[in-house]
Amino acid sequence: MDVELLDLYDRCYARHAVVNNTINRRERSREEECEGLWVKCEVAMTEFKKNPLWWPFQEKIFVLSTDFKELKLNLDKMMLESQKWAEKRCYQNSSYDTVELVYSDDMGSLIGRLVSSAILYGRCRAYEQVTDMKEPFDRSKLKGYRSSYKKDHTLANNDFAIATFPWLDEFVADPSAHIEVLLSNKPSSLHRLVLSRTQIPLPTS
Repeated sequence: MDVELLDLYDRCYARHAVVNNTINRRERSREEECEGLWVKCEVAMTEFKKNPLWWPFQEKIFVLSTDFKELKLNLDKMMLESQKWAEKRCYQNSSYDTVELVYSDDMGSLIGRLVSSAILYGRCRAYEQVTDMKEPFDRSKLKGYRSSYKKDHTLANNDFAIATFPWLDEFVADPSAHIEVLLSNKPSSLHRLVLSRTQIPLPTS
């Protein structure tokens, strides 16, 4: 038994030695090949540098690199100035538009007309949906409906029924009127002095 184990050990050791020798031989061959390629590369680079066009080429690359850096700096500066100019113009235009929005009679009238039209449109849509229903409308069948909602809904309806909106009276009175008629009848409550562009304060730098 011991003799068989020793024989097996010797054979494994011999096989291991053969494998190691093969690996080492391949590694040495690869290293020698790499060294040969490195030498060839060094020779090629030396011969390339001896070319009379090499140094002018290097100088041209250096000049182009310097020009690129300068152009990039100029571009960054121009982008920064353009951004500042755009912000300044945006502030000026926003200021003027805000003043016009606050003090323009036509804009105030148009806003009131839009609000009244939106209310009228919402009511019409609600009526259309109710009339299109095949069965009577029953809130208790809605998902998530609670019996306590009925009291809240009744109170809300009552509050809305008695609510008044004086600033909409002039528009709700005739919601179907044309825009031309609306703009020709400017409400006295919206009469304000419209500032011109020269009267708008410019931002300080």
